Amino acid sequence: MHRTTTLPHRILFTLILFFCSHYCYAQKAINNTLRLDSLAKQAAKTIVAHIRESKDDSVFITITPHPADYLLRDAIYNEVGANIILSEKAKSRCSVSILDYGVRYSAYKPNSDSLLREVTFIGSGTVITNSGSSSPIPHISVSLKDIISRSSISAIENPNVPFTQSVPPPEETTFWKEIAEPVIFISSAALTVFLLFSVRSN
Repeated sequence: MHRTTTLPHRILFTLILFFCSHYCYAQKAINNTLRLDSLAKQAAKTIVAHIRESKDDSVFITITPHPADYLLRDAIYNEVGANIILSEKAKSRCSVSILDYGVRYSAYKPNSDSLLREVTFIGSGTVITNSGSSSPIPHISVSLKDIISRSSISAIENPNVPFTQSVPPPEETTFWKEIAEPVIFISSAALTVFLLFSVRSN
């Protein structure tokens, strides 16, 4: 026998979708470590491309100390591949300065529950070839911006790695946030429970 979908069934289904979509939005953001690593890979492409222009088959790379400098170092090593030997004994030198590398949150005006996340890498450097000539690496400035939920911060940051963390701006107090939103959520939850028992009783 074909069963017709009743109004309570439809309302219950709609409420379930609402709560699921709200939860998924808070969970879908890519974590900060992966964002920082992505920028390191972009920067490494520029650095290694400049090293290759020197035509030297070996180079010694130094990077200014930074809590996340290992991400850039690993990215450079992976980008170099087998064509260039990385050695402390190499006459060719590449020095890289990390000027800015981190995560920042700023307010997202359309929605106080959301934040604008910006992950930035800014750097510069110099390559000194075997012949002794010096060549500056073009200024590197790359960034990634996206919108995240405030509730996802604990999921995208690593509590044991300070450079993945940042202080979000204070949340603005509004009528919607203080009164309307809690009332709607509580009412929706109560209605969901009521409809669930109504559907089961039918």
